[in-house]
Amino acid sequence: MIATTRTIALLAFLVALPSEAVLSEPSCSLTRNYSCHGNDISNSPAASAQICCEMCRSFVGCSAFTYDQYGPHGVKQPTCYLKSSCPSKDSNPNAISGTVGGASVCSLVPKYSCHGNDISNSPAASADLCCEMCRSFVGCSAFTHDQYGPHGVKQPTCYLKSSCPSKDYNPNAISGTVGSAPTPPPAPPGNLCGGRRVLTPSSDWIWSRGTHNTPSCTSPQVDSAGPMMCEGDPSSVVMRVSVAPVCMWTSSSDCRFDMHDFQQLDATLDMANCKGTWSAPLWMTPDHWSGGGASGEVDMVEQCPAESLCSNFAGGGKQKCFSRFTPDNFHGHVTMRKEATGRVTVSICEGNTSCDLKDGASYSNIYASNGCHNQNCMFRLMSDIWLATDGDKGWRSCSKSTYKKDSRCAFSISDIRIASSQPFSGKCAAVNPTTVDAVLLRYPHNYSRLIT
Repeated sequence: MIATTRTIALLAFLVALPSEAVLSEPSCSLTRNYSCHGNDISNSPAASAQICCEMCRSFVGCSAFTYDQYGPHGVKQPTCYLKSSCPSKDSNPNAISGTVGGASVCSLVPKYSCHGNDISNSPAASADLCCEMCRSFVGCSAFTHDQYGPHGVKQPTCYLKSSCPSKDYNPNAISGTVGSAPTPPPAPPGNLCGGRRVLTPSSDWIWSRGTHNTPSCTSPQVDSAGPMMCEGDPSSVVMRVSVAPVCMWTSSSDCRFDMHDFQQLDATLDMANCKGTWSAPLWMTPDHWSGGGASGEVDMVEQCPAESLCSNFAGGGKQKCFSRFTPDNFHGHVTMRKEATGRVTVSICEGNTSCDLKDGASYSNIYASNGCHNQNCMFRLMSDIWLATDGDKGWRSCSKSTYKKDSRCAFSISDIRIASSQPFSGKCAAVNPTTVDAVLLRYPHNYSRLIT
C-alpha cells in the first residue's frame, strides 16, 4: 500500500511538471543476505528495502539499515532496522542491508521518448523506479518509461538506453537521463546530543522504555524500541520520528525520588523539526496522579500547544510558553527549582548553563498537590512523543485531535543533573554524580536561595 500510494502521487506530480524537471531519489548501496551488526536507532514495519532506504535518508543520524523479513520479536513481519553505522555484518539469508549515499538525480522530460540506443526493457511501475533501474545498470545513462510495452500491449515498461541523443514526442512516456548529486553536508553538531553519537541504551541507562499504550496515546501500538541515548551519557534520552503515527515514551521508574529531597534539576535540550508535533522531552509525574492541574505533574519541556515550546503543570499553576524559541531548531537548557516552601519554578533558555528563573513558569506549592498531600510524594522523570490517532483530553487539547502526518521530530535531553539533599545510588547516580555542592558548582547561576 505504501509503494502504491507513493507511485500514484508521483505520477500525478509528474503530469503537472514543466517540460524539464529534476527529481532526486534515494541512493543506497545494498548487500543481500547480510545484517548490519548493532548500532540500532529504531525499527518499524516496511514493505521493501527501497522504502527502508528512504526511511534512513529522512532520519537524522541514520547512515545504514537492515531490511529483514522478521521483526524484533522473531515474528515474520518485514521490518526496517535503522542504524547509526554498519561497521560489520552478519550472514542472514532473510535480510538486505544498505548504506545511504548521495541522491541519484534524474532529469525528466514528460511526453517524450528517447529514440533508439536500447539496452533492455522490463515492466516498471513508475518513472522513478525506471531511474533507479538505469542507475544500477552498467552502461545505462538514459531511459524511457512508457505506458506501453514493446509489443503494443498496455503495460508500464522501462526502456534502458545507453544514451538519448534525440527524442520523439510521445504523450504516454517520460524520458530521463541519470546523473549524480553531491552528498549533502552532515547535520551541524548540536542537533542532537551536542554532536555525540546516538546509541542503543546501555545497561547503566537510567530510563526504561515504555512497553504499553497510555491514555494520551491509545493508538497506534507503542514503539518500545524507539527511545535511544547519547553516547557516554546514561542520563540522556533521544527520540526521533521516522514514520507517523507513533507513540513513544520512557520513564526513570528505577530512579524515583522524594520531592522533599529534591532541590534543582538542570539538563541540556536539543530539538529539530518538532513544530506541530506533541512532544514532551522532559517532565515528571508523582506515583499518585489525579486531578490534572492539582496532580503535582511538572512539564519542564512540553509542546502544548504543539507549535510552541512551553513549561506547564498539566493545567495548574502559571504556564509559560517561550515564543522566541522554535522547536524546529533549538539548542539550550532547562532548569527547574523547588524552594523549601514547595514553590516550583521552571524555565527554558539558550546556552549551556542554568536558566534565570525570574520569568519562568511557576507552581505555588507542590507539597499541597495530590501527589504529595497524604501521599508518598515520590516522583519519576518522563519523556515522550505522542503522534496519536486517538487519545484522551490531553491529546484533544495539545494535538487538536490529530497528528502531524509528515513529522520528523527529533529531540535529545542530555546531561541531566539533580541537586538533592539525598544522593542517588547505583545507576541513578548518573544524575547526581558526586554531591549537591558539585552540581551547584557546575550550574552556579541564580542558586543563592537553593540551599536552605
